[in-house]
Amino acid sequence: MARIIGLSWGIGFGAEHIGSTALKFPRTATLGLLALLMIIGASLPQLSFDDDIHRVFLSDSPLSQAQLSYEAEQSPPQTKALTRYLQHRRP
Repeated sequence: MARIIGLSWGIGFGAEHIGSTALKFPRTATLGLLALLMIIGASLPQLSFDDDIHRVFLSDSPLSQAQLSYEAEQSPPQTKALTRYLQHRRP
């Protein structure tokens, strides 16, 4: 292992220390994991989607704006064309 600025970097770039800590303190690691899962579980009821799943990944960035303008220029929309193609291919 190489030593960089006093740190021992392994194959996980330091992430293996989480595992070694969990092995040293299993009850604390288990409680921490359960707390994290409870926080994630508490936020799930607030998660919602509309009809267009692609909008989940959009933001105000220039790339997202370019994607929106590209989709607006498509005739017919790509999702409808793909749906029709897949329905036509079914035996």
